[in-house]
Amino acid sequence: MKRSWVMGILLYCIIVVLLFTVTSIYSYRIFQRYLPPAAQEEEEDTAVQTNNDVVPSGIEGYYIMEEGGYLIIYHQDKQTVYDYTRIPAETLPEEMRSRLEEGIYLNGQKELFDFLESHSS
Repeated sequence: MKRSWVMGILLYCIIVVLLFTVTSIYSYRIFQRYLPPAAQEEEEDTAVQTNNDVVPSGIEGYYIMEEGGYLIIYHQDKQTVYDYTRIPAETLPEEMRSRLEEGIYLNGQKELFDFLESHSS
């Protein structure tokens, strides 16, 4: 009697897990059908080529540029200002200053914060 009761509970648990798995897979496939094409393309891992830098499309990058003698941080589009700094451009090494006109690309916030930390006083 006890053994058949345990087997019943075990069979019940297996059926519940199978039903949960099947419904999860089915709902995921339905969800994928209704995604707009733009959202499906975002999931692909692509890269954009800009000047000499390869910019991953899914990561927000930043450009460091010089204006009025100080460093300014722009978003990846090089149009929108992300932040103004009080770091004088003359404090950078000569090799970096020559790259400021095109912009120094930093791949994500970690690289940006590391750059700012190492070049601020």
